[in-house]
Amino acid sequence: MSVCTDIILLNTKPNWLYFVFIFFTTFFYYNFHKIEWYQHQRIFDKENLKYQWPSLFPGFLFLSLIISFVACASLITICLNNYKSYLLGGLACLISLFYNHKVMGIQLRSIKGLKAFVIGLVSVITTVLIPCANFYVFGSIIFFKVAFFTLAQFLFISALCITADIRDAAEDHEDGIKTYPVILGISTSKKLVLVMLLLNLLLLYIMLESDYLTFKHFEMLSAITLLSILFTHHLNTKSGYYLFVLLIDGLILCQSIGAFILKILNSI
Repeated sequence: MSVCTDIILLNTKPNWLYFVFIFFTTFFYYNFHKIEWYQHQRIFDKENLKYQWPSLFPGFLFLSLIISFVACASLITICLNNYKSYLLGGLACLISLFYNHKVMGIQLRSIKGLKAFVIGLVSVITTVLIPCANFYVFGSIIFFKVAFFTLAQFLFISALCITADIRDAAEDHEDGIKTYPVILGISTSKKLVLVMLLLNLLLLYIMLESDYLTFKHFEMLSAITLLSILFTHHLNTKSGYYLFVLLIDGLILCQSIGAFILKILNSI
């Protein structure tokens, strides 16, 4: 998503250093957090690979940690005077801590219906707002371009998070995590995802009409959103874990790959 922001909004080359930092830091943090569930008897009995593999392959997590530190040190050296990025990064980090851990009795992921939107918020802070922090000034007309794109990506990621929660509906119900599939049921959650993705399409169209998006970028992003609607409609709790991973993470990845391919084709 950060690559997508660089190309579509900033019209620059992808910041691969930032991409490496975000990818490996997120990968490490997410999977390291799963290790504490490895000895959870219920999860262990189910032989859920989602929780088992981080403990089975600790070397890969350690490698991710090393790469994260190296990329972080390089970014700090490059962006010493970029206080806006540090403030936004600190906010994302703080929200993430409140999401996964109880701090002063508050754990965001356990609050009714909030889980998907918290993930969407952290995603747009790190992959849209931070890359844009040095390029655009709040109050300028360009602010609306960033605002529309931020909201569109927020809806896209949050919708896919609700879709991912369909997979874990039974476990979340047992753990007391009140996701939308747990609260509303699978069918109603799919309708909510449909509404959010349609709003995403509307925002993309507004950006196209406002000359904030090229027609090719509009086509690419719209096609991925339509694919998301199609895949969500056919997913259910019996769909395999790897199917969810390939479809949901693959759809997010398609945005940046599509933007990168378009940039290469335009430069030929």
